[in-house]
Order: sequence, then C-alpha cells, then structure tokens
Amino acid sequence: PAPAPAADAQKGDEPAMCGSPAPEAAAGSPAPAVPAPTGCDDIDETAELSVEELETCRSCESIDNDEEFLLMILEMLSTNLKEKLANIQTCLEAGNYEAIWKDAHSIKGSALQCSLSGLSNAAKAVEHHFKEVAGGSASPDSQTHRDLVKELRLQGIKVQNTTKHLQEAQ
Repeated sequence: PAPAPAADAQKGDEPAMCGSPAPEAAAGSPAPAVPAPTGCDDIDETAELSVEELETCRSCESIDNDEEFLLMILEMLSTNLKEKLANIQTCLEAGNYEAIWKDAHSIKGSALQCSLSGLSNAAKAVEHHFKEVAGGSASPDSQTHRDLVKELRLQGIKVQNTTKHLQEAQ
C-alpha cells in the first residue's frame, strides 16, 4: 500500500497548542470525538460520509481499494481530527488565528490524500480565511469564524462516525 498521508509536510508549520485539555479530559474521563464549539449545537452529530464520498476515498490512488489500509488511514485521520479540531476551537476562543490556519492546512493535506473533498474544502476555507485575518488583509468576523469552523467540524464528524461504523462492521 501507499504511504500514510503526512500530517504536515512543511517544516515550521506546527502550531503551538492554544490551551490545555478541558478539566474532564485531564481528569481521565473520555472527551467527545470532536468537542462541540459554543453555539454549534445544531450540527448533526450522527452524520457520516455519503456512499459516494466513501467510495471515492476507498478508490483513491493512495488507498487503492485496500479495506484494511482504508480503515487504518481513517483511524489515523480521525485521531488527528480530534486533536486539531479541539485545538482550533481553543485557538478561536483565544484569537490565535495563525494556529487555526496552520491546523486547517494540516487537515486539508490529510483529507486530500484520501480524496475527502468535503473535509478538504472545509479545511481550505478555514485555512484561507484565517490566514487572511492573521495577516491583516481581512477583518475578524465572529459569525464567519463560527460558520467556517462549524462546517469543518461537521466534516470531521462525518469522517469520525464513518470510521467508527467501519470498525464496528469488522
């Protein structure tokens, strides 16, 4: 099989964590798959990738219809998403726009390796927006911030729920 997707190929793009885990996570109790940002309660927490999206991922060049490799890649991506999305939410609350676009860039690259266009497009939108805000060429807009992060979170939930479903089917 092809090598696993790189988390981030560019040296020096690793953002600093914006905060520590929530007290519940630090105390050892399980955290939700993707932490829910404030004001985003209307996301479908049961959403999964469509059959077409999963088939596109399954048949992409890097996976080449290898079911075992598909599951391994989706598990790695799900773990990465959990960490990156939690950090994005923390950074959003802290106003650390540079760390947000760098995490989104990392997600975008991993999603592109797997031909997950919904996730890669959402990550690309977050990356570009927050890169412009961090660079001063766009003004911060909390509603736009929430909408972009909400869509990225929804796409992450789809990948995580599909991964869980595939794990249970084995």
